[in-house]
Amino acid sequence: LTFKTKILSGSSALKVTYATSKEELGLQILNDLNKQIIIKYEAIVNYYKGEWETKIIQKKLEMEDIKAILESINNEMQIVAKTINRLEEEKNLVKENTASLIKQRDKFVSHEEDNKNVLSALLFTNTIQQNITLERDYGDDLNMYISMKEGFSLQLEKTKIKIKTIQETIKNYELSKSMIQNIQVLKSPQKNFYPISPNKRKNVLMAFVVGLLMTIFLAFLIEYVVRHKNGKSA
Repeated sequence: LTFKTKILSGSSALKVTYATSKEELGLQILNDLNKQIIIKYEAIVNYYKGEWETKIIQKKLEMEDIKAILESINNEMQIVAKTINRLEEEKNLVKENTASLIKQRDKFVSHEEDNKNVLSALLFTNTIQQNITLERDYGDDLNMYISMKEGFSLQLEKTKIKIKTIQETIKNYELSKSMIQNIQVLKSPQKNFYPISPNKRKNVLMAFVVGLLMTIFLAFLIEYVVRHKNGKSA
């Protein structure tokens, strides 16, 4: 079987023609050709689609792992935020208690000094020093947890960017997978409006040319015969 192919201008479509005088047979042959080509390339198409599907699954698994990390960071940030609030409340309580103790100590000191007042002032001073040390410790802990919160915030942003990047990659992979398609029949085989055989126009033209050549040949032949007879008569 001999087929003629032609790539249509401005597209990737391929036009296939088969010339035969038997129209029904020609249509059947073209239909069978379509089926065979589709079957042949189906395995190739499925292979490359499978490759893209594997990549998509791998990226989805990677995204699930990163989402788990994101959730862990969010949980840590919530714990740190609660700890910061608790430390701030406790620091403020210590600060208020220290201020109250200072007032009470100053009140004792302003009265006439006696052994009882001196002892009370010493006790107040000792407690105030302990509160100041405790307040400073709370401040150090607060700074540490605030730094932790800032670190978690930075990790959170980086993780969100990673998830967005993976989502875009998956989208591109799915687009590439969807672009892999088997050969499609854009138009079913049809009969030619101008039959290949018999080609009346071609036959008439050939008959005209052959007739013309035969006429010229006969004219020369008759002229040759006539001249030959006249030569013998002379």
